[in-house]
Amino acid sequence: MKKLAARDYEDILQCSIPCFEGLFGNPEMNKLVLDLLFILATFHAYTKLQMHDDSTVASFEEVTTLLGTYICKFAKASAEFQTVETLSEHGKCQDHESSHLAAGIAVKNSGGGAYVQKFNMTTAKLHFLGDYPASIKMYGTTDGYSSLIGEVHHQDEHSRELQKMEKNDPYYNITAESDPKKKKTRKQEAMKIEKKPIAQMDLNATWQIAQGQHNRRHLSEFSDDSDSTLLASV
Repeated sequence: MKKLAARDYEDILQCSIPCFEGLFGNPEMNKLVLDLLFILATFHAYTKLQMHDDSTVASFEEVTTLLGTYICKFAKASAEFQTVETLSEHGKCQDHESSHLAAGIAVKNSGGGAYVQKFNMTTAKLHFLGDYPASIKMYGTTDGYSSLIGEVHHQDEHSRELQKMEKNDPYYNITAESDPKKKKTRKQEAMKIEKKPIAQMDLNATWQIAQGQHNRRHLSEFSDDSDSTLLASV
C-alpha cells in the first residue's frame, strides 16, 4: 500500500465492498460503510463517463448530494472510535520531533504516545467533490481535461526503461536520460528512408519503370476530393 497512484485507489474502490462486509461488529456501522462505498463507486462512475446528457447530469447531482450526506454521517459515526497513528506514522513523527528538539524548536507531543487521528472533512479534495457536476456542465466530460492524458505519454519505451532502474539512484537516471541512442523515437525511426542512388533516366523517354518497390508512392496521395477527374469518373 505504498506509493499508490490514482488508478490504484480506483481499483481498490471498485473491489473494496466485499472486503469491508461484516468487518464491523456494529450492524449499523457496517451498513453505513457499505452504503458509503457503494455511493462512492457510483459517484466515481459518473465522473468517468465520457458522454453525458441532461438526465445523467441530473442523476450525478443527486448522487453528489447523497455522497455529502453519507460522508457527514460517517464522520459523526467514526468519531466514536478511538483511532491513533499507525506504528510507522508514529515512528516518523518521533523522528521529526527529535530533529526539532535537537534544533531547539518546541514540539507539541514530546515523548508522548501516538497522536489521535480522526476523519478529517476539512480538506480541499473532499470539498471539491461537490463541484464535479457543475464542472462537467461548464467544461465537458472529465476525459477531456484529465491528467491521465499527460500520464499516458509517459508510457513509452524510454520511460519503461527508466522505471526498471533504481528510482533513487541519480547516476543511472542521469546517464540514461543523456544517452543519445535512447532519444530517438519510433516516429523518427519510421521516417528514415534508405538512401540509394537514383538510376539515370533518359530525358526523351515517355516512361520509366522502377527496378524495385522501395520508396514507392501511392497515386491517392496526389489526389484531392475536389478533383474534377475523380468526380467525373464517379
